[in-house]
Amino acid sequence: MTQPRDVTPPPSDLLLEQRKQMIEAIREYSGAASDIIRQLAYAGIALCWLFKLEVAGDPALPHQVVLPLFLLGLTLACDLLQALAGVAVGFFRLDATERRSLGWVRGTVYGFLHRHPPTKALFSTKSLALVAAYAVLLYYFGAHLLTY
Repeated sequence: MTQPRDVTPPPSDLLLEQRKQMIEAIREYSGAASDIIRQLAYAGIALCWLFKLEVAGDPALPHQVVLPLFLLGLTLACDLLQALAGVAVGFFRLDATERRSLGWVRGTVYGFLHRHPPTKALFSTKSLALVAAYAVLLYYFGAHLLTY
């Protein structure tokens, strides 16, 4: 019994080159965005630390900065998970490339991961968490500054 083969014609060399250029541009911009997101998360944590209080001689944070700190931690966790997921997807793609040469990738989990990597979801999550953290921090800082 033979395995079903993918019979889609290969793209022309021009389309293949354009696709490679687009993928390279996406990698470059997403890498730069990840670097900026990471630095902004660290800066947000430092901003929260500026508002620490002393309660009975122990350092404490105002309850208004707990949510932003959680979101900034989520941002950094998603940054790490995105990198780890990228490695895992890379291994799956390598395996999928080997399987494709045998003609049986279509319809498998490897084919799904090849088309829809989880790194996109993690990139979106860390970006949204960072924006939400800064929105809450700006709200808190605005309210804090108005009381003085």
